[in-house]
Amino acid sequence: MSKKKAKNLKTAIEKILLLSSKEKYDEIHNKFELFKKAKIYSDYSDKISEFEELINKNKITKITTQSNQSYILKPINIIMDEKNIYFHFYDEEKNENKTILFEDITKIIPIDESENDIEFKNETIFELYGRLAKNYRLKENERLIEKFPNKIVIANSNSDKKVLFKRLLRYDVLCKIIHSKNDVKEFQNLVNNSLRKLKSGV
Repeated sequence: MSKKKAKNLKTAIEKILLLSSKEKYDEIHNKFELFKKAKIYSDYSDKISEFEELINKNKITKITTQSNQSYILKPINIIMDEKNIYFHFYDEEKNENKTILFEDITKIIPIDESENDIEFKNETIFELYGRLAKNYRLKENERLIEKFPNKIVIANSNSDKKVLFKRLLRYDVLCKIIHSKNDVKEFQNLVNNSLRKLKSGV
């Protein structure tokens, strides 16, 4: 349905509502709301089906948005209102729920089905920003997952975690570990310990 036809239909229904009795108004209005939701659903049915499958399989999923933000999340459900569709996720790394507007999502990739069909499960995934991202050279056991104007996403496998974290710690605010959950916690503990040592003068 074209936007013009949809607008004309909306105007016609609104005029009918104005001329209807209270009982008839409620009945027609409810049908109109159902029509709008059905229209939204039909526009995005393929993506919704994909997301529903991820929910059913309880798949950890990598989401990329229009603002070039990447998240590794667990899909929970789909939320709809009169105008939009939202995907509801659980962020295991930050221990919080997230709701993302469907139109803001540019890419949905199950964590074990990346473009190269390489699993992330045993890898440490981190982001680098700014000048570091532009000048960074991949180290041994590292691969580039995604590249943006001011950010890159890297997966590191088979490296000694202590050595890796010590190196990433030197990057300060230009680095952020986003996967796995254990790596995020362990690295945060390392950061906190370093800050405590600095404050105590050790």
